[in-house]
Amino acid sequence: GIADAQMTDTGLGGDVDKDLPNIFTYTSVFGKNGKDIIRSVSFPTLDDATPCYSTLGSFAFADCSKLTTIVFSQNTAVINPFAFYNCTSLNAIECPKSLTTIQAGAFYNNINLRTVVFNSKLRTIGDAAFMLGKNLNTTDLDESIYSDKLAILLFPLALIKIGKLAFANRSKLQSISWDEFD
Repeated sequence: GIADAQMTDTGLGGDVDKDLPNIFTYTSVFGKNGKDIIRSVSFPTLDDATPCYSTLGSFAFADCSKLTTIVFSQNTAVINPFAFYNCTSLNAIECPKSLTTIQAGAFYNNINLRTVVFNSKLRTIGDAAFMLGKNLNTTDLDESIYSDKLAILLFPLALIKIGKLAFANRSKLQSISWDEFD
């Protein structure tokens, strides 16, 4: 099976918007069976001469339960709603310098997320973007498996909006601060 997926403009799931050439939107790329085997995703970065800002489509990698690693394109500007919803093995996210918007529910219910590295250009974090879904029947889950790991948040000074419930149910969160960084 496929354990690693490399996204390219001609490869897995890269849809070119015909009205906006050189702008790629990655939409839901895996069937129900494919989501259980993806462990790593690496997106292309186009050269500086090519004006391209990738957008990760809604539900693009939703329910990829084995996904642990994402290497974003340095052209990624927007992560759409629920793009990485319920990726329960994902433990770290490093936002590319081009990222300006993380939309609603983008990383909803990522129960093993320990580290999120934001960037200086990030302006918006949408509603429930990093929320843990407590609407699940937690009595059926082993408490050691279903536990919050995110403890520290460091936001850029340029951040202008954090949506409702963006970090709801993150009970281990100990520190939130703002700083100027690259």
